[in-house]
Amino acid sequence: MVPGKVLGDAGGMDIGRSVVRIEPGDRFLISTDGLYELKDPRGRQLGPRRIAGLMQRLADVSLDDIPAQLGAEIRDNLKDRSQEDDITCVVLEVSDASRSQRIAHHDSQAAPARAV
Repeated sequence: MVPGKVLGDAGGMDIGRSVVRIEPGDRFLISTDGLYELKDPRGRQLGPRRIAGLMQRLADVSLDDIPAQLGAEIRDNLKDRSQEDDITCVVLEVSDASRSQRIAHHDSQAAPARAV
């Protein structure tokens, strides 16, 4: 374990360390806890498994379209309820040396995001 602190966490915790092989085209979703704790109409949190399923469904969606798709998923989970926590997401796509790095960002409290 590598000692450290989670951003925004008031208490200390151990942070695990893993090595994974990444390939061009692989995507990573980095988000605040608001996404994982988002509740559906029955009160169930979205959680890591359902988010992994969402990312699998978005595997063939262009990076530019992911913010809108994530926003639609968030709105679908909320239905007519108000959002309890802020939700910020960053999707990173691994590129090869011949392609420029691209990042898609979604912040549910801000103006619609776009890929940069």
